[in-house]
Amino acid sequence: MPMNTTFLTALTNVHMPTIGGRGDQIGSGLFVTTDPRFIDRLLTPAVCDAIGGLEASHIRSAAALIYSQLIEPDAGFDWKVVLDRQLRLVHVFLECLWLQKDNAASVELGFLNYQFGGREVTHSNFIAVNHSMADGTHATVPFSYEELKQSRARFRAHLGEIVGSDPRQTGHTSKAGRVARALYWTQAARSSGDIGDRLAHFATAMEALVATSNGELAHQLAERMAVLLEHTAEKRQAVYRQVKRLYAFRSRIVHGDVVKASEIESMVLLSKAADEMLRRTLSVALVNSAIAATLAGSKEALDDYFLGRLLSGSNDAGLPSDDVAPAP
Repeated sequence: MPMNTTFLTALTNVHMPTIGGRGDQIGSGLFVTTDPRFIDRLLTPAVCDAIGGLEASHIRSAAALIYSQLIEPDAGFDWKVVLDRQLRLVHVFLECLWLQKDNAASVELGFLNYQFGGREVTHSNFIAVNHSMADGTHATVPFSYEELKQSRARFRAHLGEIVGSDPRQTGHTSKAGRVARALYWTQAARSSGDIGDRLAHFATAMEALVATSNGELAHQLAERMAVLLEHTAEKRQAVYRQVKRLYAFRSRIVHGDVVKASEIESMVLLSKAADEMLRRTLSVALVNSAIAATLAGSKEALDDYFLGRLLSGSNDAGLPSDDVAPAP
């Protein structure tokens, strides 16, 4: 007999618009709602008994509830697999929210409820990721209905491009494209509680996106990110200097060197700049077919692309200006 399952997890560190009733569909069977009466319907007495008063109260007071109500085949049903899958889909949606703007949207425990042997059974699990904003804080960031709509559209259109980490496998094989690998390292940066580690991960994300060799890597990353992001020589020089500084910190951190306390403030500012650079670049790479094809090509083709941009004398940015948010 098919299994009727209900998955629940609370969304925090954001402010959502009012989403009534069953809410809006994110995709892949996931919905998001802020309707307290609908949420109470999902929190049945059996669920509340299983998860406890504190967790039930947390769900009711959260910014929104992300949930699914799916029919799973009885043959080979494994609640751990289903719950893990739904949690990973939620984390993909969190990445889509980040592609919209800097935020610390997060979920903690996820719950799966289903009928078995004439009674309700509820299990819980979580993915140990705690996102923060680029400056390391966990401020509550508001999302408009239009921003939420755009994030849901990204989820549905680009789910295959945005991958989460799975301890049982790796996303660093040739099957994962540059965009997917860069997103992986960007999310690693966002979930790091150390500003030095955060900068190192941001630099690795840029490396995954545009690097083709290990020679003069800092110069290569800085030059290519500048060409991709900006239109004018002055702005390109600013990006070039920022990425060079980012990679310098990365080298010190990963090789066991120390940073001075007086450098922390500048590291935070650099983290915010790197976060914005990657969001602008990745957002366009997911929707612009020409840029996507360039990044998906061979290393030689990518070298030729950047060489052509550098030697053409053009002030046009590689990313179409109407697709890229202005730099802060």
